[in-house]
Amino acid sequence: KQWYQRRVAITAGVQALHILAWTWLVSSVLLADFMELFGFKHISNEERGLEEPIYYKSKGARRVLEHYRHPVAVGPLVLLLSCKVMTTDRLLLAVVFVLYTFSRTYLDYQDYLYLRYVS
Repeated sequence: KQWYQRRVAITAGVQALHILAWTWLVSSVLLADFMELFGFKHISNEERGLEEPIYYKSKGARRVLEHYRHPVAVGPLVLLLSCKVMTTDRLLLAVVFVLYTFSRTYLDYQDYLYLRYVS
């Protein structure tokens, strides 16, 4: 009976983490600038002779985006890692995704201060 209660608690924890990751993902997607994400702003600015879209962002935002271009990656990463059954292909996808995300992220203390200021 103790083992069953512990398993239920672990399952509930994983499900809570899963829900939190979906919430993070949806909120990140809602805050994303889709016109820039899909490149439409780049094309329209090029046609109108304007600067790159990143030029119009604050200095702190430009600095953070230079160091970390995938802020939406945290949600899918947690979703991949918090499933009940990990098949081989899903494990491979999760490992590659983790390695890619963390190899391309190098936030420093100034980035941390900016992110803390805007949140």
